[in-house]
Order: sequence, then C-alpha cells, then structure tokens
Amino acid sequence: MPRGLFILTEEEARALYDYLEANTKVSGQGDSGARKGVCASPGKVSGLTRILKSSEENGKVKRGDILVSYATTVDYLPAMKNAAGIVTETGGLTCHAAVVAREFGIPCIVGLKNAMTDFRDGNLVEVDADKGVVRIIHK
Repeated sequence: MPRGLFILTEEEARALYDYLEANTKVSGQGDSGARKGVCASPGKVSGLTRILKSSEENGKVKRGDILVSYATTVDYLPAMKNAAGIVTETGGLTCHAAVVAREFGIPCIVGLKNAMTDFRDGNLVEVDADKGVVRIIHK
C-alpha cells in the first residue's frame, strides 16, 4: 500500500468516510457491551468509569479510573492526571483529550458516540485504544 501524503477530492473523502463508518462497527455491540470510537492515544487498560459532565466533577476521578466525558478542556487536567484512560463522545486526533493523553502516555478513545449515556459511574470497562474499542466487563 502506498505511503505518504494524499490529497483527496470531496467525493473520495466522502467515499472513504462512508467506508470507514460501515467497516468500523463492533459486531454484537449491544450484547457484548463493546463500543467503537477512534484511537487517539494507544494502549490497553481496565478500570472503573467516572462520568464527568463538567470539570467541577474532577474530584470523582481517582487514580486508575477511566474518565468519560463529552469533551475535555484544560479545566479537566486534574482528573486527567489521575485517569488510567480517557473516553470522549466528541473530538478527533488533535482534540484536547487526544493531545493530553498522548503527552501523559495513557490510552484514549475519542468520538465514541453516546459514551455519556451508554456507561454509568462505576462500570468496569476495558479500554483497548489500539482497536478503538471500549468493552463493558461488569456493570
């Protein structure tokens, strides 16, 4: 496969997007408790989810927890320092959560739709950022 920088037309970009959307779903999503997002920082870790609706809830995240949020900002740094992994509903490879997670060397998955509603505080999950998958181990 060719390597390097490629420039895509709008039509090619849409076709690639459609292909990725169709081929990056986790089979048995409802049964296995697995959810698919985008790997923003590699690694694999397990921990308890802590749902943060705002940075005012930073204190909920203890060392080894999995921070789950709609998105992060600089105000979330205290929680991010304790987190073993980060999962956000929005964002891409250059979003705040992705950049900070890579800097801290912790697994991060972004763009995981419905993360704030699919997970509850205290779910035991496995974050396999290498595959972009978060799997519920125990509710």
